Amino acid sequence: MAGSQNSAAQPVPPIESVAELLCQAHAMEEEAATRYRELAESLEGVNAKLAEVFRRMAVIEAKHVARVDEMADDLELPGFDTMQVPGWEPGEGPETLDPAKIDRDATQAQALAAMLELEETAVAYFTRIAETTSDGEVQRLAGEMAEEERQHVELLTGWLAEVGGTPAP
Repeated sequence: MAGSQNSAAQPVPPIESVAELLCQAHAMEEEAATRYRELAESLEGVNAKLAEVFRRMAVIEAKHVARVDEMADDLELPGFDTMQVPGWEPGEGPETLDPAKIDRDATQAQALAAMLELEETAVAYFTRIAETTSDGEVQRLAGEMAEEERQHVELLTGWLAEVGGTPAP
């Protein structure tokens, strides 16, 4: 159950424009929000506590989508709503939970540990972008995005402690 198909070791393509960064961030956050919504819906009436955990994360990820969309308002971004995250297959972005890793009997602690791993992967993803770009604005924005993901790590770590769980090794 713990973990996902995603790996912090996955390659990060070079990003040298704000437009490209925002397209990738939008794709990544939208994919994660959609997956959490789908998981919450699939668990309704079966595992209400787990469904609520996924619903809460869907809301958080949707806020990221809205923030990225707001940042992109003044930019011309062809394919913005359909872009995929390079280096990952559709449905396997750095922050997207593999539904095969969650069964109907999963505990909140197991789900939170899996989500925590994904948020750590997202931190690494945006940090690597910030470290490898030559564009100052991309570096700044990717750094901000990494910090937002660190806040999610802290939030999930707290939720995990509340339910008596521990992060996956």
